[in-house]
Amino acid sequence: MTRAVGLKIEGSHVPEPAFHCEPHPGAGSSHRVPFQLRLARSGRRVISAYAAGLLTAAWLVPVMATILTMTAQVAPWLSQGAPSIVLGLGGAGALWTLLGVVALPLALPRYVNPRSWSTIQSRIAAIDARVTAMAPSSAGWYGEATRGLAHLKLAQADTWPALRWATRDGYIDLWNRIHHAEEALIEAGDVDLLHVLDHTRLRLENAVNVSPRLGPLLDDVAGWLVWYGSRRSTRTIGRLLHRAVRGRHAGRAVFLSPPSVLPISSDSQAYARLRLVTAAINAFGEKNWAGLIRLRNQSVSALLLCESVAYGLLVLAIAQAVAYRTLIAAIVYFLAAAAVGLLNHLIQLRSWSSAVEDYGLQEARLKLLPAVSGLAGVAGVMLVAILTAGVTSLTNWDKVFSLTHNPFGLVVAALFGLAPSLLVRRLYDLAVRYESAIRSMQQVPQVDPRDEALRQ
Repeated sequence: MTRAVGLKIEGSHVPEPAFHCEPHPGAGSSHRVPFQLRLARSGRRVISAYAAGLLTAAWLVPVMATILTMTAQVAPWLSQGAPSIVLGLGGAGALWTLLGVVALPLALPRYVNPRSWSTIQSRIAAIDARVTAMAPSSAGWYGEATRGLAHLKLAQADTWPALRWATRDGYIDLWNRIHHAEEALIEAGDVDLLHVLDHTRLRLENAVNVSPRLGPLLDDVAGWLVWYGSRRSTRTIGRLLHRAVRGRHAGRAVFLSPPSVLPISSDSQAYARLRLVTAAINAFGEKNWAGLIRLRNQSVSALLLCESVAYGLLVLAIAQAVAYRTLIAAIVYFLAAAAVGLLNHLIQLRSWSSAVEDYGLQEARLKLLPAVSGLAGVAGVMLVAILTAGVTSLTNWDKVFSLTHNPFGLVVAALFGLAPSLLVRRLYDLAVRYESAIRSMQQVPQVDPRDEALRQ
């Protein structure tokens, strides 16, 4: 979820995040919550938790249905006369309902993505320490920071699994709130303006595909700091002039250029200007994080679709009374193609590394590729049979899917199992684009802006 960042400079208002964080029942409330409302909230939390568990285990349902169906097909005495398809679907559905409960811990935020959750915890603690050390104020930024901190603490105290964690959207919501609180605290004026300016400029210079209009905003802040700022000094002027000369030699625009927006007339407006630029950079990062999560969720949806198609083909074959030896041969072709496709993907991963948290995207692709490769392998065996033997092969599947009559089918399935790597390559390119944009903003170390050593 991204935030709209306007170009209004005067004043300190930045739009609130669009998401709504529902308070924990009974937390932060001075009056008693009605029983019906508490019951409704608890019911929604239970439903969301169970839905998260079901979603986490959903990719196993077609696998379990295939195993149960083939077991009943090969060993009819185990099914006690029940149709193999009904047994497979019913058994998989029953196991899914149980797995929904077993998988509940996997939908907890600290288990879904431990590294991101740990970082979120530390950032919330840092915000809490800054707000606690401040005296209460009637300024707008103080209210925004305290409200944001209250919502963060409620989310931090909520230990229930939830659907938003299973889909990873909850992390974007939390980072949205964290960034908004940190941006509001910029206007507190308790940090060194020069350090905040340097840190923001470094983030802006490293970031790729960010609006070029943000640079002149920082240049105006630097100009105010040199000539009119309340913290100006000979040392500060010397550092900024040295940076300006270096910037000109590097061919970059620097703060000596004339202002392109309304001029700054006070330190508070300078901090507001820095908050505006920081909000724009954070919104850009949130958009790329959301892109990675969207790719991950799309990969999971594609996995479920491919598995459902594969099981649907098995059901059609059983409905046509295909011999079980033919079904076993088709499954062998499927597994051969899936193994080759997965092995090829693992070899490609040797040259791929990323320091950016992908929120389970790589794991989803590892699950998706075998399913797609298996379907491509089976389709390849059918296509080659049609091209070599003509349409008559459509009525003789027992010889097409046969390990004795068509041993070359394993080679064909393996070759066609490599084809889906092109699809995964497209997903990889999209992920690399998002990760590169995120990595470009993470090259500046996150430090406490009030550290006195940075002011020397």
